[in-house]
Amino acid sequence: MEPKVIFEIPVYSMSEEKYYKKWETSNESSIKHFLELNDEIGDYERWLKRFNLPQSIWKYNQIVGYIQIIIKGKDIIFDLWLCKDKRYFYNTTKKHFIEPMPANGLHFFTNTMTDREIKIEIERFLKIIEKDFIKKNMYLDKTIYNNLVNNINIKNML
Repeated sequence: MEPKVIFEIPVYSMSEEKYYKKWETSNESSIKHFLELNDEIGDYERWLKRFNLPQSIWKYNQIVGYIQIIIKGKDIIFDLWLCKDKRYFYNTTKKHFIEPMPANGLHFFTNTMTDREIKIEIERFLKIIEKDFIKKNMYLDKTIYNNLVNNINIKNML
């Protein structure tokens, strides 16, 4: 049986809130510096916002990994892909290359499990992955996963 990816959960270098707070602080510093030199701020603020695109957009640009949840036969498998960079800068145009992480044992057999038990086990594995593989400052964005998981029957997909 062909494996089926049922979820992909992005891992961001930092949360959206933290990311925009860093940009806000940086912009305030730039504006303060500009005001010391000039009187007109309107044009500079518009230029600053336009100049910082697209690196000033958090969504998708700050992804440094993802978790795939895969069905293969009666198994649920978790594939983990992460960037190995040591530091991530909020204001960079540098690409973070993502590669598969060796994470043996990230799967479970669902043969006698109910749909509810499968979902509980998936959540348990996601917590293990977050604790053991995702750095503290990173952000696991489970928004779409949380929106969908209770509206589908995973057991019927096996």
